[in-house]
Amino acid sequence: MGAKLFAIDTVVLGRFNPHIITPPWLAKESIIAEQKAVEAEIAVGDREIAFRFKTGDLKWQVDYNRLIISTEKINDTDTASIAAKVVEILHHTPIAAIGNNFHYRCSLSEWKGRLPKLDDVGFDQLKEYGEVQSVVWKASVSQTDDVTVNAEVSLEPNESLSLMLTVNVNCHRKVQCAADLIAAAQLFNEDRNVSVKFLESLLREKAEQ
Repeated sequence: MGAKLFAIDTVVLGRFNPHIITPPWLAKESIIAEQKAVEAEIAVGDREIAFRFKTGDLKWQVDYNRLIISTEKINDTDTASIAAKVVEILHHTPIAAIGNNFHYRCSLSEWKGRLPKLDDVGFDQLKEYGEVQSVVWKASVSQTDDVTVNAEVSLEPNESLSLMLTVNVNCHRKVQCAADLIAAAQLFNEDRNVSVKFLESLLREKAEQ
């Protein structure tokens, strides 16, 4: 058993209006099927207000700086294409970037691959300083002027106190307009393959889709 992909999300950086992107508007524009039951909440923090809601298998977060669409239904959901539909309609919205994120996890006891460390200071070595909450390794690699791959490997105890390994791979693309974003959104499957390559070639762990 390898690291299992358990969630994906797409983040668009831009000047969005949370009063516009709502479940009724999404249904009216045929971006989603009309939903009878919607879970919604307003989150406030650090002078930011975010509108969060759920429609079917999709979770949405909209604030004045970003749009986030996430799902745990990973096999037949392309969150980037859904984000592109929103931006295509709101094509005058100033936007700066799109990122596709792929989240994997695996119990440490089942992990067979490499576990990156910083000078061999890992979870066990930190215990002498207190109760370890997490150990995180990060990398950011610019592949072109417009594309950056960001990766994060974290190790932390779960509710049963067994150690869980989480690997997040992000493909970040700079965009300048709606047309750029729509084109970038079509690379969702390519980005997903990048996340698999990261796991299997760099961390030497099988990716379970």
